[in-house]
Amino acid sequence: MADWKSLASSHTLQVEQFAFSGGEKQDITLHCRTLGTLNPGKNNAVLLLHGTTGSGLQFLQTDMADALFGSRKPLDCAKHFLILPDAIGHGESSKPSTSNGASFPQYSYTDVVNAQHRLIREMFGLQRLRLILGTSMGGMNTWMWGYLYPGTAKALMPIACLPQKLAGRNLLFRRLILAIIEAGTRCQSGHPNAPSKAVGLAWNVFQMMVSSPAKLERELSDPEVTDRHIADTMKKGEANDPLDAVGVPGII
Repeated sequence: MADWKSLASSHTLQVEQFAFSGGEKQDITLHCRTLGTLNPGKNNAVLLLHGTTGSGLQFLQTDMADALFGSRKPLDCAKHFLILPDAIGHGESSKPSTSNGASFPQYSYTDVVNAQHRLIREMFGLQRLRLILGTSMGGMNTWMWGYLYPGTAKALMPIACLPQKLAGRNLLFRRLILAIIEAGTRCQSGHPNAPSKAVGLAWNVFQMMVSSPAKLERELSDPEVTDRHIADTMKKGEANDPLDAVGVPGII
């Protein structure tokens, strides 16, 4: 098994006065990781887009990366140039906790995709992509790539998402997370940048929604283990990052 994290190269693009869809402008940092080599024709690039609260690292987990990027696998990195960006508000790209706190501009999926488009053009000189593949939020971003930049990608592969307005259980769990974080932050100190135990509680709501029931049953086998798990997640947390990531304006 390869150590995919150590094999990946890290890249950072500084963008001056990025124009957010809400009208604000701010200098931002865009981060990505890459695997493989861009060929002379620049026609082997694949963009892989992560889910809410994640980062490009999700694709470098051994089980996933071995199945996707290994020799003779669907996205063999000996043949493809794989780009794994951290979306605005996630990973090592600009986000509230590292850039202006509560005054960080509210961002939408449009902003996320526009930033990714600038990244591939300005960092790698790419006008075309072989494939855009995204999971969950990354799948929504994939749909939006097709809408905002039609013809850029030869193929689009959105996974675990639908191009429709959020409603029902998906909408309810997101609004619950926002309510828990906002209420907990106010009760703790009234300061919007303060670490909040409520972030840990909200994170458990998120895990309950997106994790495998079988995995949770194995890992949370009795009340004591479950209580320790909840307590551990409540020890630290920065409120603004998950607030912005889960409550993307215009989506929920």
